Amino acid sequence: MNIVLPFAPANRKVPVMVYVHGGSLMYGGANFSIFDAVNLVSQSVEMKMPIICVNFNYRVGLGGFVANEALSVNFRTTDSRVCMSGLSVSIPPWIMEQHEKQFQAVSQYFQIDLSASGALNCLRRSPRQELANATSGFQGVLSGTGNPCRDVFKIPNYATARASRRLGEPRRGAGALFLYHFDQRSRLKNALQETAYHAHELLYLFINLTKEMNSEEKAMANDFAAAWIRFTNGQKPWVAADEAWKIWEQNSAQATGNEEEDEQVRSYTRVQRFLAMGEGRTWMKWLDGVDALVNERMNLGKTERVSGSI
Repeated sequence: MNIVLPFAPANRKVPVMVYVHGGSLMYGGANFSIFDAVNLVSQSVEMKMPIICVNFNYRVGLGGFVANEALSVNFRTTDSRVCMSGLSVSIPPWIMEQHEKQFQAVSQYFQIDLSASGALNCLRRSPRQELANATSGFQGVLSGTGNPCRDVFKIPNYATARASRRLGEPRRGAGALFLYHFDQRSRLKNALQETAYHAHELLYLFINLTKEMNSEEKAMANDFAAAWIRFTNGQKPWVAADEAWKIWEQNSAQATGNEEEDEQVRSYTRVQRFLAMGEGRTWMKWLDGVDALVNERMNLGKTERVSGSI
């Protein structure tokens, strides 16, 4: 586990941003230099909105998902739970007033009349998953590293955005969900040069590799990181109308726009039709197939025999 502090430990509460690296549950690690959070946390201090940034390793591939009748455990999830629980051990016990405030908020979420004699029983009969969603220990969830150009990322990312909209608005009101596109093309000399590729914005979030950026790109990196810092501090990351997306455009430009205005570029209507096919199951089957082909999951654990003399 990597923890970057904004200053020496003190009796001051600071919000924590936890970054969980990706990699299709098969690759990756928290120790890659791209995830170094020193610059991000340093900027939070300069903004007078300090944050603590945490990332951690978890077992992937066979090491994370090996299971049989004798050992039916998901080590990837277990590793994440252990790390998350370690972040919350210092939270002090609640006083009764805090419990009462939480009870009132959850009852309001489920539209339960607190003046009724059976209010508590009504809450107890609420579905467990819905109750868990309403009482999450997380104040906000940051989700990034999609791709605006290819359906393999665009479709599941848009599905996530739609689901988040349904979860966010009833609980916190309009403006609780903030959506963005990252269209900035990379100038790095690699196979993906001149494209807005998957995970490119991580260089901007963690403000790393700035020696390869021009002044406009550095300014965008500072703005992009600042947006995540504001969100972590419970503030709006940017100003935009309801239902509008923030667009980090090519050539370091910035804009906002709703889906109707951006239809020609994003093809939202086409994506919505695809998501609706087969009562919402078709795209998930398609995604499973793409995932299997791209990551060759069917070959996980297999080795090739090599013949010859030593």
